Amino acid sequence: MAQVPYQDQKKIEQQQQHGDQKPSIIGIASNKFDPIADAKFLRNALKGANTDEKAIIKILTTRSNRQLQVIRKSYGVLFEDKDLLTNIKDETKGDFEKVCMKLLLPRADYDAQCLHAAMSGLGTNEGVLIEILCTRTAYEISEIIKSYDRLYDKSLEKIVKSEVKGDLEKVLMSILKCQRASDDIVDVNKAQKDAELLYASGEKKIWYR
Repeated sequence: MAQVPYQDQKKIEQQQQHGDQKPSIIGIASNKFDPIADAKFLRNALKGANTDEKAIIKILTTRSNRQLQVIRKSYGVLFEDKDLLTNIKDETKGDFEKVCMKLLLPRADYDAQCLHAAMSGLGTNEGVLIEILCTRTAYEISEIIKSYDRLYDKSLEKIVKSEVKGDLEKVLMSILKCQRASDDIVDVNKAQKDAELLYASGEKKIWYR
């Protein structure tokens, strides 16, 4: 398949702006977010003989991960230190339970679990390592490192280093040092120059596709 020259990419630049991309669950506006009301709503859904799965879905799929963590804390305070994640686990089962558990996990814990699974057993799922470590900010990486250490009592950097070699090892080790610039400010001109440099460095290589 023929490659599109870099200069031609400029013609579709406005159609592929990073700023137009949205996460799948962005939550609700802060002025409409009521974690206490949401916690009570979930408690009612979990009480009684029958669990109201539709009510659980309504909250878990319309609140951001950060909002869900606030709801979980509110739930524990309101209902005698009960844990929302534990209560939902006790009242649900199968794939629905698994999805709920993943949605309620702090983002860093979920990423740490995915990384651990990718490096457990025979072989290493390098695609998972790349997808997670190469798409998180420096702050998010630092939180993943803390979560991994807490969950598995191991150094994420040491485990990754033992699982990958060569250029990939160098890239991931650099990322795990959390030295990336802040994502808050993007220098578009510098990004353009970096992209052109990468393209020029790669297009004439025999491994370039």
